[in-house]
Amino acid sequence: MLWSVVVLIPFAIAACAQLRHGWAPAGENAQAYLRWLAFWEHPPTLGAVSRLGSGGMTASHPGPATWWMGYPVYWAAGGGPTGVVMAVVALGALWAVVTVRLLAPFKATPNLEIPAILAPLGMVFLVLLARTLGPTALTEPWNPWFGVFSFAVAIVATWRVLCGAPQALVFVVLAASYSLQAHLSYLPMVAVLGIVSLGSCWLQAREDRWVIARPVMWSVGVGAALWVLPVIEQFRSSRGNASVLLGAFRSPTEAPVGLGPALRTVVSAWAPSTSFVHGMPTETAGRSMSVGAAVVLVGWIATIVLGWRHREIPAIGALMRMHLLLGLLTGAAVVAISRTLGEVFAYLVPWLGVVVALAWATSLATLILLQSERIPTASQLAQQRPGIAALVDSPASRPLGVLFLAGALLLLTAPRLSSVTLGDSPAERTVDEALPVLTKLLDPTDPLLIEWVDPVGFGGVGYGTLAGLERSQFRAFANERYSAATMPHRVRSLANVERVLWIVSGPQQQSWDQLVESGQAERLVVIDPRSDSQRRQFEHLHELLRMRLVEIERDGGPPTLLEALDQNLWSLRSDPRLTRAEIAQVDELASLGVPTAFYLTNNTVEAPQPT
Repeated sequence: MLWSVVVLIPFAIAACAQLRHGWAPAGENAQAYLRWLAFWEHPPTLGAVSRLGSGGMTASHPGPATWWMGYPVYWAAGGGPTGVVMAVVALGALWAVVTVRLLAPFKATPNLEIPAILAPLGMVFLVLLARTLGPTALTEPWNPWFGVFSFAVAIVATWRVLCGAPQALVFVVLAASYSLQAHLSYLPMVAVLGIVSLGSCWLQAREDRWVIARPVMWSVGVGAALWVLPVIEQFRSSRGNASVLLGAFRSPTEAPVGLGPALRTVVSAWAPSTSFVHGMPTETAGRSMSVGAAVVLVGWIATIVLGWRHREIPAIGALMRMHLLLGLLTGAAVVAISRTLGEVFAYLVPWLGVVVALAWATSLATLILLQSERIPTASQLAQQRPGIAALVDSPASRPLGVLFLAGALLLLTAPRLSSVTLGDSPAERTVDEALPVLTKLLDPTDPLLIEWVDPVGFGGVGYGTLAGLERSQFRAFANERYSAATMPHRVRSLANVERVLWIVSGPQQQSWDQLVESGQAERLVVIDPRSDSQRRQFEHLHELLRMRLVEIERDGGPPTLLEALDQNLWSLRSDPRLTRAEIAQVDELASLGVPTAFYLTNNTVEAPQPT
């Protein structure tokens, strides 16, 4: 139980730091906020919006488990951005605690025994994983992060099933479904866990079918409860979400990355710098295999070989099953990543960190048990070192040991996790500054359609403004093309509103200012979230990229590249003619942000053509 408390340290640090700071959600964070804002009026049936789509429709991730499980905490915390942070932190902490509890020692079968050393080691590496992921992953309502610690539960629960505890099958179904509903990238890993756990239950049922009867019935019930809403949505919609996802995979618009980049991605996750310092890089496909990663992998394999030679020891036998499971997941990761369409971003493989953390914990537990014969027994210690023996046997020794370890982990994690990241992006700063002005100038009873022109943040300010105005009881709506992101009940056409709030970021403001001069639009406020040095850096990068794009067009490249520089940075960074250094410049340009102006028009005014 004490280890379950210590694992809460990183979550507590990140939550306290963020709650002192406050923030205004934007972009995909605001989309998550929108799910909780109208929870009971319009209960969510799907997960967050996906980048995939087919047939002119945008898909969502498979299910709404996060919204439903997080809503009680969101409501209890008073709602708003604070409630969002508390819900995310509470869910992550809950899954981390369950993971440690499932690692607790127990006698599985006469030939298998879960060693006591595994729970504290698992706790330590979960804390280190949380530190590596950083405060953003623990507090941000971004769906790729939702499934990280629940995936740890799914792995450990599958392992317990392998060790002869079919009761853990319920946790496999619960945690694996939660991770998969949060983000589709968990599908291959969840499939492996499902096959392994069901196969193990089938083998156990051959000996005594009644042993698994109750766990299977409970698991079926939990699975049905988790998936009933996505199933209903699939059959009630004109083209269900599952159909849209299948269409995207049947007709891909990008090529798979291939086996080489996939192998480099998986191996790079084992590097000590990746595991314990800065985590996975934003883009992983182009990385080379480091020496550190190779050494760690060889060490893991050597540990497995040593353990296999002593598998007759009950505790070692149980650990071998964990090694086997983690090895299967590592192999499946290579295959799954090789089929990834387009680039392999870090947010597509957050589960790699979980596999590596558990592999470290299991390997150290294996080595400690293999060396246990050299460790003196209690009676030998009493004869050789009576003072030390008395200290070890004292009632306060274990609490003091836990307290010492907790203090060490606190010192290790606090500097990184106490930094505030939410609310620091240009889009979030823009929303935070604009909302007080907009709520004073706009009429809350007027139906208001929100549109945006955003070459940098991909609608980040628009989603944040929509959520902020709705929180302030304004009647704000979105265009139909954003229905998957904002939920269908927030969609309105121009015919159903009288006013349109246009949010224009970047150089297109010049065209809109002409509408202001002609009296067709009213400029409400202009926000520039950048400092003077950031503005100079933006202009410098913009000029470098402009010159490079002129060269590409001069050599026969498409004339749309220069337009994309001011209209859509995402399409620009995807152009194969750009080098990795130039793509990094595009990303830095986007991270610096641009000025954003808010214009109010009536529903008859058309947006000016981009210039």
